[in-house]
Amino acid sequence: MRLPPKRKKRIILIRHGRTYMNEYLSQPGTEWGDPNFTDIFPPHESDKYYRDSPLSPTGRSQAQNLAQSLLTASDDDDDVKTDLLKSIDLIVVSPLERTLQTAHIALPPHLLFLSPSTVPRVALPLAAERLYLVSDLGSHRCDLMERYPYIDFESEMAGKDVWWYTSDVPQEEWRPSGEGQVYACAGEPEVAFRTRMN
Repeated sequence: MRLPPKRKKRIILIRHGRTYMNEYLSQPGTEWGDPNFTDIFPPHESDKYYRDSPLSPTGRSQAQNLAQSLLTASDDDDDVKTDLLKSIDLIVVSPLERTLQTAHIALPPHLLFLSPSTVPRVALPLAAERLYLVSDLGSHRCDLMERYPYIDFESEMAGKDVWWYTSDVPQEEWRPSGEGQVYACAGEPEVAFRTRMN
């Protein structure tokens, strides 16, 4: 009896859609590191648009376009064409709001709402980018679990309600400074970032 050939594992990386912070940073005079740059906003704006920055309307549209592309994508493996979405074994997502929203909009409901044993969906803090600005501060795990109950926030984040970089020790400022730049939070030093990645 001849066994079917093993299917190759494939990793598909998807970048999140455009965020409100991306839009802010694209305006003249507000680019990263500009003199007088700041990521401090009035509290009602910061909480809604910039802290753990969600997708902007443009970002939501990008995620919807991705959803359409994924519906017709195929996986050509050894001359056998299969529906790409049917070959997904695992979904890993950063616990940042923008990535969770992108996954929620772009992935079809059958992948998100199937039994976790069919296609596990795991939030992985290691998939989060380095903390530079207020937009990279995460949301508390308990809040994420409420908003995205179909994502596993326990396997990799158990007991870590605050899962993003924090430090009680004052750090030397490594981001552009000296020309009036003011930041809303401490940035993640390279040593801390490398330690987190290892």
